[in-house]
Amino acid sequence: MKIHNEPWKHIIEDDFYDIEDFIYFCAIAAKMCKEIKPTEKIIQTQTYDILKIKYEQRALDYLKLLAPEKINLYQRFQLDVQAVGIDEQSQNFIHIDRNDKLLSIVVYGYPEEHVGTHIGKTRDSLKPLEWKQNRALIFSRNNNTWHNFSTLGLGPRVTFNINLYR
Repeated sequence: MKIHNEPWKHIIEDDFYDIEDFIYFCAIAAKMCKEIKPTEKIIQTQTYDILKIKYEQRALDYLKLLAPEKINLYQRFQLDVQAVGIDEQSQNFIHIDRNDKLLSIVVYGYPEEHVGTHIGKTRDSLKPLEWKQNRALIFSRNNNTWHNFSTLGLGPRVTFNINLYR
């Protein structure tokens, strides 16, 4: 596992989810893409304890690597399937994650080809990461972790996200 430092500290990991879990999430994603309206964002929080058991410690291990000073702040694990319609407005929102978010894991899910997260040190320096199914972008928020995403006319975009909160 390699920690990248540009434009800010992050990890890119391929084949993040077990194949069975990834297939499960893709089935949810396919259904969401059939139902989503162009201006809509749909978030389905996954509440199955087995998913928390399988992925919580792994997420905490990433937090220890990227921001060990935050590990004692951890209180809550959340796993979401997030679908964004082709014209949904938040995709244009260049932002830094909220203060209570300790770790973000964005796993590219569906469809097979799309555009990855745009990341940069400033709002004006964002560059896209390559989209690859089951590839994770993992980072801990700080004052320069600027990012956003886009559908770029490629249809709905679905990610399978894990977040750790204080």
